[in-house]
Amino acid sequence: MNWNLNTAFQVRTGSALRIPCLDNDMLKSGSTCLNKPFSRIDHQPFVFNDMKLSNPFKRYVEIGRVALVNYGKEYGRLVVIVDVIDQNRALVDAPDMIRGQINFKRLSLTDIKIDIPRVPKKKTLIQAMEAAGLSDKHAAADVKNKWENSSWGRKLIVQKRRAALNDFDRFKVMVAKIKRGRAIRQELAKLKKENAA
Repeated sequence: MNWNLNTAFQVRTGSALRIPCLDNDMLKSGSTCLNKPFSRIDHQPFVFNDMKLSNPFKRYVEIGRVALVNYGKEYGRLVVIVDVIDQNRALVDAPDMIRGQINFKRLSLTDIKIDIPRVPKKKTLIQAMEAAGLSDKHAAADVKNKWENSSWGRKLIVQKRRAALNDFDRFKVMVAKIKRGRAIRQELAKLKKENAA
């Protein structure tokens, strides 16, 4: 399906409503392409018979969703959403913290979800974390291990390590990068020589 990029939307008061025209295959399949003045009475919808619309979101604010606090005094802590208060706030809990409310802007949702009822007791929350395929006595450690094994968690660990480096450690990292680059260039030169010969 190719869009005609020369056409553009001109909406409202007296201007023509131009819908991007599709290639001939789309037109034959029953999709409509309108190119007439905008009318409130005689407005036909632009229909895609062949396209399947997929939802771009995979992480939802829901009870049991594990989230990372991205701002404030709890920064970097993994919490579980136990209730949704309103469109801006959620009630969150973790085995090692006191239950409290937090704004959604301060949460980053993860792929990890546990099966819990709405507003569970602390004991129920810990049991659910253990039963979520996280088989260890310390449920928080299991969720933490699952988080640290994710690419997002590994990236944050590397960022924390880099932030904790002192000047001499940063110098050692720089020297190691120079040595690694030299070894890569030497190996690449050998391979180029072998291919040329």
